[in-house]
Amino acid sequence: VHTHTRTHTYLHTRTHAHTHTHREIDAVYSLLASDTNPRLDDPDYIFQNNQVADLIHIYLGVAEGELLEAAGDLEKALEKLTESVTLFDTLLYDEPPPFFYPVRETLGAVLLRAGRAKEAETVFRDDLVMFPGNGRSLFGLYKAIEMQGAPFDQALGDFERAWASADRPLSVETL
Repeated sequence: VHTHTRTHTYLHTRTHAHTHTHREIDAVYSLLASDTNPRLDDPDYIFQNNQVADLIHIYLGVAEGELLEAAGDLEKALEKLTESVTLFDTLLYDEPPPFFYPVRETLGAVLLRAGRAKEAETVFRDDLVMFPGNGRSLFGLYKAIEMQGAPFDQALGDFERAWASADRPLSVETL
């Protein structure tokens, strides 16, 4: 189980990296390679407390969403990412968490890049309920509020406190 989960994490990460470096063909190959597990839909295939199929479907949905955004198909991208968020919300609690990051970050980022700041604000606020203090979601919230022309001092301050020790700056493009 751990080998398949690590493989999908690796392939999702490659898909993400290729997509964000404008190497969409390589991203598609990584995505296709990640969809070859013969036990993908086996309900008895468990990692920690969750079905491996659910985790893999989250990986695939996020990767497909990012690729669709890169290809300019915003509505399908948002559909895939929303499906991934919905599935993410069904995961059972476990330590360490069964999925390596809160996928609302990606959904919110795509909404921001599309200029849909009000929707992005809602997504980031929802993420902060589940993951208080998440610096990436605090950044997304600050940018969403700023894009709407509303006062953002509180959101900016919250983000700056959370990100004070970080060694990498954030941008909407790389969120």
